[in-house]
Amino acid sequence: MTSHDDRFVHYLRAKEPVDDRALHRPTLASLIDRLEARAESRSGEPLRVVSVGAGTGAMCRRLLSWGVFDAHDEIKYVMVDRTRGMADNAAAA
Repeated sequence: MTSHDDRFVHYLRAKEPVDDRALHRPTLASLIDRLEARAESRSGEPLRVVSVGAGTGAMCRRLLSWGVFDAHDEIKYVMVDRTRGMADNAAAA
């Protein structure tokens, strides 16, 4: 990664608390409800998530720490980003 990319990663990490507060809570609650219903109706099947433009993996960390995926025994979470090396930052976080 270039120094420009390093600055971008720093920016993305710095704005995580702002993004946390900016998320629309009713939408998050709806997501949790739907994922819980999915877990009940498809017991034994892994939850598959694709995060396009995943950046540093903030959304994955956020959803895990908030317990959004707690109803699922197995999760397959794929992060995709066009910036070279961004996946390494996501994995390291």
